[in-house]
Amino acid sequence: MSQPITCPICGASNRATAKICKQCGNALVSTRSAAVSWRALVAGQPLHSGEYRVVQPLGKGGMGAVYLVAKKIAHAEQRLVLKEMIDYWDPNDPQGPAKARQRFEDEAATLTQLSHPGIPKIFNYFTESIAGENRNFIVMEYVEGENLEKRVTHVDDARRMIRGGPSPASEVLPWGIQLCRVLE
Repeated sequence: MSQPITCPICGASNRATAKICKQCGNALVSTRSAAVSWRALVAGQPLHSGEYRVVQPLGKGGMGAVYLVAKKIAHAEQRLVLKEMIDYWDPNDPQGPAKARQRFEDEAATLTQLSHPGIPKIFNYFTESIAGENRNFIVMEYVEGENLEKRVTHVDDARRMIRGGPSPASEVLPWGIQLCRVLE
């Protein structure tokens, strides 16, 4: 029997075959080269030739991370969201990295064409080399408001994600209607 995998982020024990941490959503087994280790961006870090500056992390999961960034415009700063899209590929496929890059380009190009009041606007996308590794980013509109995950869950003192209770139908129904309108 295989040994469980301990998440390096939250310390949770996961099945040996797990790819994503059941506790925090961190990617446990990357199909990238084993030599590549993903590191979060840090506050103040410049990106895209200094056009963007990381303000703070907003969240992360198995497929990427989200950051609040600032873009200098004249004498002011515009707040935007930077979504990092982590590449995954079959390490046995010599074309894997190129295919992953093309998937990112295709997805980003498609997202830039979407226009709906319920979807954040996409302003830019780019790939940047950080510590010798190409990383993919999408820059989008920052929407002020409450994060649904934080509304229905919370993190306890031991950094465990605790589920919240059910929300009333009168509150959830309008969310479902809004979501259906976006998908329509």
